[in-house]
Amino acid sequence: MHDAAVKELFTELRNEEVDHQRLVLAELEKTPPESALKHADVANEPVAQ
Repeated sequence: MHDAAVKELFTELRNEEVDHQRLVLAELEKTPPESALKHADVANEPVAQ
């Protein structure tokens, strides 16, 4: 990327996504083992679109 502002924006968005995934996984850890949700269901890495 040549535009520093665009690069900074995407870096910030990526970091926010990582933080959001941590929050979701922390909440999932609080669910009972028989929960319908599994870690693998939400463990995708961020993907550029």
